[in-house]
Amino acid sequence: MAAGEHLDWGFAEGPPLTPAIANFSRWMLGDSLFAIRLFPAIAAACTVILTGLIARDLGGGRFAQVIAAIAVILAPGYLFLQTVLTMNAFEPLLWALCGYLTIYILKTERISLWSIAGVVAGIGLMNKFSIFFFIVSLVLTLDPLLQYHLPTSHPL
Repeated sequence: MAAGEHLDWGFAEGPPLTPAIANFSRWMLGDSLFAIRLFPAIAAACTVILTGLIARDLGGGRFAQVIAAIAVILAPGYLFLQTVLTMNAFEPLLWALCGYLTIYILKTERISLWSIAGVVAGIGLMNKFSIFFFIVSLVLTLDPLLQYHLPTSHPL
């Protein structure tokens, strides 16, 4: 909350997205427990929805989607992370959104959506630098996959 009072592009503790959310929350809702926990709860709800969408796009039926969503709801780590306003509250949402966009792009072959995935990754970097490891692992994984699926042209 204190970092939100002195917004800057970077802090010793981390990037500025969470302090900006804290500043917005304080401006909009004041200093209350509800204000501190609202945006992490919204991020948690969006993560649950994205988990169900990921299960659907990977071929899961309604039962698989519900089980995946319930697993995220009941995961002890998420239960704790989504109750306090920290960078960690928004990290699962941004990782899941990058993952969902990647799956959706590969499934529909809509290459133009990579720019949206890049914006989400950039927002993730403004939240916590650890998304960099996710992006690197995603690129290293997709490189052979895309080379395998891309049509090759032969000169003859």
